[in-house]
Amino acid sequence: MNNVTAGCLPNKNSRTAAMEDLGMVINGIPIGGKNFVNYHLEKRAEKIGAKVKNLLNDRSHQTLMAMITICIQPMAHHWIQCIEPSVTQEFSWKIDKLIAKYIASATGILLDSPTEDSDGTPDFFNKRARLKVSNKGLGCPLITNTRYAAFAGVMLMCISRFADYMNSDGVTAKDFMPSLSHIVGKNSFGPNKSDFNTFITLSSLGTQFLSSWNHCKEKAQYGANPDPTHTTSDEAYAAGTKLLGEMGCKFQKRLCEEIDDTTYMKLKKEVEDTIKTMRIGGFSKEKQRIHEHNMLFDTDFPEYRQYVAFLLVDRFSRAPINSLPKDDRC
Repeated sequence: MNNVTAGCLPNKNSRTAAMEDLGMVINGIPIGGKNFVNYHLEKRAEKIGAKVKNLLNDRSHQTLMAMITICIQPMAHHWIQCIEPSVTQEFSWKIDKLIAKYIASATGILLDSPTEDSDGTPDFFNKRARLKVSNKGLGCPLITNTRYAAFAGVMLMCISRFADYMNSDGVTAKDFMPSLSHIVGKNSFGPNKSDFNTFITLSSLGTQFLSSWNHCKEKAQYGANPDPTHTTSDEAYAAGTKLLGEMGCKFQKRLCEEIDDTTYMKLKKEVEDTIKTMRIGGFSKEKQRIHEHNMLFDTDFPEYRQYVAFLLVDRFSRAPINSLPKDDRC
């Protein structure tokens, strides 16, 4: 228990402080009252900001973008994995704002970051930019959105290990914390089942998992029926059934990729359907070409140019834009 720090907020007396001000820190994760947790998350965001500023100072644009994608984003993952999403919202906003600032510095691309004043519904450009590179995005997803998959992914990986677990070879793995068996469900896991009913029903953490799972399920669903190959195609109580035996599986990565792929398919359909309605029937190819050219510069419908770029350009540029086409060119 060398990594455990117990206490309360600064300038508070642990004997007289309110419960909201008390807590402890285990491996960097604050556990306790709301004020205590929020204080430590705010301090963590400040530390990440200072570290990022020092790390990215005087870097080339290409190096800066690579470091943002590979190094900076994961700095917040430990906290969004271990603390329920309902608590990490403001923390995530701050990290997203920080990342957006350095993306603008590296590429000249100004991305929105969610705040309490926004409705949380980004426009087409921002939705596309947040996709992974293979889906024609920048590869910088919002931490605000990732936190649901991060939390659910860690629960998928950990919950079955608290009680006895029988692997596919019929060998029983020693339980990690038998005192929690009544909450996790002692007989809930085996080679052919992963029953989260007990966990969801008997613990507040299980309720948070249910909320995160349903959020991921909604975001990963495309069309009327869920994709049976998707991790989230099952209900929360059957979470992880497809993944039994894959103890090394990166659940967070799998959930994020399913959501990202679904978002890409939705955007692609939106683009194709919109452009289809914009075409004028009965025109010659030359008149159709002129019409589509004019649409690129229609100030009443700026999204059209973004739609065409989405279909024709295979990826975002990660270098600053040195020149833009003149008004008389596509």
